[in-house]
Amino acid sequence: MSQNSIISLSSFDMKQIQKGINKQMSSNTSVTEIYDNFQSKLYWNIIKNYRDSLGFTSFIDCFVERENYKLGTNFIEEIKKDRDDYMESFPEDKKPSALSTNYSKFFSKNKEKYMDIIQAELPFLDNDWDISNNPKVLASLLDLTPEETRILQFSMFFNGWSYQFTQPFTKLSNDDEFKDLKSLYSIIFDIDKKTVSEIFKGFLFKSGFLKQSEYTRPFFILSEELEPYFSDIDIDLATIEDTLFPSVLNSTLTTKLYPHISDEISICKRLIGDSLANNSVGTNILLWGLPGTGKTELAMALAKEAKVTIRSVGDISDSSQTELSRTQRLVSLKLAMKIYEKRNDVVLLFDEMEDIAKSASGDGNKEENYSKAFINRIIETTPVPIIWTTNITWTLGQAI
Repeated sequence: MSQNSIISLSSFDMKQIQKGINKQMSSNTSVTEIYDNFQSKLYWNIIKNYRDSLGFTSFIDCFVERENYKLGTNFIEEIKKDRDDYMESFPEDKKPSALSTNYSKFFSKNKEKYMDIIQAELPFLDNDWDISNNPKVLASLLDLTPEETRILQFSMFFNGWSYQFTQPFTKLSNDDEFKDLKSLYSIIFDIDKKTVSEIFKGFLFKSGFLKQSEYTRPFFILSEELEPYFSDIDIDLATIEDTLFPSVLNSTLTTKLYPHISDEISICKRLIGDSLANNSVGTNILLWGLPGTGKTELAMALAKEAKVTIRSVGDISDSSQTELSRTQRLVSLKLAMKIYEKRNDVVLLFDEMEDIAKSASGDGNKEENYSKAFINRIIETTPVPIIWTTNITWTLGQAI
């Protein structure tokens, strides 16, 4: 993370950040144009970077046979004419196999001509990438690099594209040369493999924010649990914050109503204050008690007396009355840690810690069977103080 981005996020002036985003979005480019231009640029990267791949034949066929005009009608018409002339040079008995065995060589021979035709018809290909509002807001919020932002937008768009427009990518992914996901994403986004590898190790992929699509493998899409919250075209930073991490109402109680744990409360207050003042990592408070003993109220009282905002994590489906999975709750937690990592006025509240700790102890399906080390890592490295609550402790494990 750059020093400048640290400064901007440390103050977290929502109005200033949104003002900057609105300024970037103030061009006359419509959402549809952004959508189309972005897709054209992806296709352009593939053609520009392709090197005699055998599977390239089926990729180009998606444009020629299905009249996909994202690379311009002039390109389609020219390549059709050249193909007809090319086929005429073969004896009748050789024509059926001519394109399948020689098409890549045919295209390589004419590649520069086709690239000139495409660029003449689509001059915007030389411009910077068009990014729509939602990915731009998330990129600012999560401090994403331009390369990560491209991949995020692709993942958010992919499910909304018709089969006609996704088929070229699917065809390319079936090519042996691009079975490796790094190679595939490298050619599509015009990013070197080393950078792609680093992105795969970063927040978008490791947090579960993006996940591999069940129906369009191997491509990643926005997690279906989070997609509803980013589907509106006019989301802003404040909306994301209030939707995903609602500010818990101030408690009507005070910590004086818990005299039997007054010493522990004093320690907690000092922990919160020192952690926020010094930007400490790994500050966690666990409140354990039977249901109805006032754990959440105590957490709110602690935050109120520390003069900080307490944000609830992992409750993003309250409006739909749908219980969140462990995966969803962990994604929400990782996202909150990223968003608030440079704030000095926020603590997080994660109710029912046992819900995610069960999977750490082996209780849960394979997809949600997080290791103890994974949960421990969150606890040890959280840049934001977290107040956890639990009704039971036996599922947490001795380390926690």
